[in-house]
Amino acid sequence: MTLVRPVRHAGLSRRAGPPIALGAPLVGLLAVALFTAACVAGADMTGSAASRMQAWEKATGVASSSRVLLRDAARITKLASGHDPTAMKTACLVLSNDAEAANTDLPTPDHVATVDLNDAYLDYYAVAVDCYRDAGDAARKASLQRALGLLRSANARLVAAGRRMAVVAASSASRRRPQTTGLPTKG
Repeated sequence: MTLVRPVRHAGLSRRAGPPIALGAPLVGLLAVALFTAACVAGADMTGSAASRMQAWEKATGVASSSRVLLRDAARITKLASGHDPTAMKTACLVLSNDAEAANTDLPTPDHVATVDLNDAYLDYYAVAVDCYRDAGDAARKASLQRALGLLRSANARLVAAGRRMAVVAASSASRRRPQTTGLPTKG
């Protein structure tokens, strides 16, 4: 029997502990993603499009997270006209966290609603990054104004997704009584 010596890559050494510093956070992120998927998967995803959408909405709490994002957006808009960079940066971080958290609930049972929500969440995240960078920097005032424009676009996309989900949830669920989703349908 011939023993083969393992190939060692440049830069790697034999040391105690994980070879990659990001190993533990990535494992934690994967665990959270799997847990979230299991929670959503626990919802009844059978039946009509309406019943699947209603089950998904209930399992994810999308109406609540949408209201939180709209509140975050309103706070950033209000703070943008002021002179408190610390409060602005804090609001931007909160928006970033809330957009990431909402994004973990995707996909929805409806492709169009998924695309609308995904686009809104990506816009919210981009706004959060830009406004954090630009807060309190007078030279970046124009960039902050562009971010606020993107914030309005994100709000509109979120409202469009809410309308789409309301249509899907009411489509065939009950011809007698349309269901309401609780999602914002106005900006």
